[in-house]
Amino acid sequence: MRPTDLFDVVKRFKRMRRRALIVGVLGDVLHGVQSLGELDFARECWRRGLPKPSRQVIRQGKRGRIYLDVYFDDFGLVIEIEGAHHDEVLNSIDDALRQNHLSRGAEDFLRIPVVGFRTDRGVFMQQVEDKLVNKGWRRPI
Repeated sequence: MRPTDLFDVVKRFKRMRRRALIVGVLGDVLHGVQSLGELDFARECWRRGLPKPSRQVIRQGKRGRIYLDVYFDDFGLVIEIEGAHHDEVLNSIDDALRQNHLSRGAEDFLRIPVVGFRTDRGVFMQQVEDKLVNKGWRRPI
């Protein structure tokens, strides 16, 4: 069953335990969230008043499709939210090749390990905000 199918079913039930939570999570999935780390990152962007990024943006690489976890379109900033599987040797090679390919253009790239996001969220989010400011973003007054 696709997320859109689940969303349609849930919409039919007006009285459902934890309906708001289920609708919220399905909405996040429909908008491109692929992991809880990405969801936490998106919520933190919203909480801090940062611009809304696109998620799971597709680029073409030499080995096929590249999926960008988070992309701030107007600022050319890519954020990779890295779960534990990124520590595996073959995945780390793919990550390096992907980052090197993307770094050839005008895009900047930040990597945020999920564990680091959990332990040092403020430091990582400050790096994101600093990079956005360096690329021209200004906090709305």
